[in-house]
Amino acid sequence: MADPSGDLQSKLARAIRAVLIDQNAVTLENCYPEPANDVRALPNTTIQCEDGVEFEGPGNWKFPSARLVFRDRAVAQANESEAQPRIDANARLTAIKNALMRSTDGTTYDFIRSELCRLGNAMAVDASNGADPVQVQFAVDNADMADFTCLFWMPGLVSAPTKAADGTYWEREMAFEAVACDAMLSP
Repeated sequence: MADPSGDLQSKLARAIRAVLIDQNAVTLENCYPEPANDVRALPNTTIQCEDGVEFEGPGNWKFPSARLVFRDRAVAQANESEAQPRIDANARLTAIKNALMRSTDGTTYDFIRSELCRLGNAMAVDASNGADPVQVQFAVDNADMADFTCLFWMPGLVSAPTKAADGTYWEREMAFEAVACDAMLSP
């Protein structure tokens, strides 16, 4: 039997990207929610939500690993210091961590959970009211986001960087745990 959480994996990944874009941590051009087949220039971030398991009630799915995979340049350009790729990679990681680990109460990540819902659901709305064909198409392409709620969000591990075999980029991962459902629920 096919995993019914598959569409929800895509929704969760797109909601994560929406939060990151809202916080200016990534752009549409360098952040890819899987599944995606884009050609990826460095630096880039790929969002992968692993298989979900049904969790505490019908329609709720737990994703033990909503993973962000970071790829950053490992080779300095001719006009920059040898440390610049590391500086850029660390700044990018910090911006992404800050975007996804905000808390308004100092104990929970309910604020980010709420932002995942709000910004994810907003993807299904044409903010231009039909005036901008690009926004109209974006809303059409993300119409399924109207039925999405993140019920739980918790940071996990950040891996140590590893260098690609060809030496051109560093890769590291950051993982989160999430519970979500295919419905718009009250926050």
